[in-house]
Amino acid sequence: MDGPGTLRASFLYAEQINGHVLSKFCPTVHPEIVPQEMPVPPLTPSGLAIDVAAKLVETGVTSLIDAASMRMRPKATTLDTVVPIDGFFRADGSPAIDNAVLILHNGADDKATEASFVLSLAMVVSADRSAFKFRVSKWDIHRFLRPHTGEWLQRNGERDWIIRIEFLTPGSTGFGVRSVFVEQAFQGVTLDELKNEFLSGKDLAWMSVPSAPAVLVGTQPATPDLFLPTNIHITIIETTEPNLFASWLTDALASTKGDIATAASGGVKGLLSNFAKSDDLNLLEYSSNAFSTYKTSWEKLRDLKASEPAAPPDGAQNDVLAKYKANHASWAANVSIQSQEVDVHRKLAINSFQKAGVTWPGNLPV
Repeated sequence: MDGPGTLRASFLYAEQINGHVLSKFCPTVHPEIVPQEMPVPPLTPSGLAIDVAAKLVETGVTSLIDAASMRMRPKATTLDTVVPIDGFFRADGSPAIDNAVLILHNGADDKATEASFVLSLAMVVSADRSAFKFRVSKWDIHRFLRPHTGEWLQRNGERDWIIRIEFLTPGSTGFGVRSVFVEQAFQGVTLDELKNEFLSGKDLAWMSVPSAPAVLVGTQPATPDLFLPTNIHITIIETTEPNLFASWLTDALASTKGDIATAASGGVKGLLSNFAKSDDLNLLEYSSNAFSTYKTSWEKLRDLKASEPAAPPDGAQNDVLAKYKANHASWAANVSIQSQEVDVHRKLAINSFQKAGVTWPGNLPV
């Protein structure tokens, strides 16, 4: 199979694993039993997995896929699917997903025939039932989604690669209302490096367990029914060349104007440092500071304009008029000076954005 294929997903409750056609990809032990000699993944240029949600929270963006709108990029290959599960909870209020397994592959059929990758994730619920996470059971990858991209400048067969798994409760539109998700991204990885990113026994980030349906609270039903049906939405994106995530992300952040300063100086700086060369990061930080200075200067001008001295009432005494004229002349001079300062800082900021290769978000309103 030469192309990326179709993303297929199977969700198996613990009691459904034995005898299933994909059972060979499922764990043979309880997911809480961790191998004693689990291999340690080597450090790679990608900086290993990136917890994107934690890094982007300062900007109000919680997903790299959403921020960069990568599905629409011509140099991105996207696989996407949704698998429904009958219920998140059992009738006694316990999480039915405990020890369940999610299997992802791009095979020609449901048996993962000719699949270029298979990812099997066991689900582990915390002892207090407040959170759950994925634990890697099996990860096999033999080639990229698009092994031959035709990119002349592609080096060492490197790609950017990202996966997001989100749980969606049914809603009136689309796939439903987003509940929780986990997203991990890898920048500029070779195939061999990507093979080492999901070693058996590796845990992904904790996610919060949703609230149990009201019908289950305080009751102990005797029926085996499942409650809170949920959709699992999986997206995998692979670029045709490395280091595109950083470019797309900075463009997305720049479009929000003021957020570029927060992004470059806050938590996202750590994310970008994994994506960009140090010189590029320094330029980005410089442009962030320049924009912040421009914005501060603009705010000072805005406040100054709002403080224009009020004209005295008709019939005011000459000394009152004289004082008003002096104050107004001083105010007008300060406005003129501050306007020139804003103009200088704006030009410096625009220049720094051009050097950093970041799209200028636009002038602040006059």
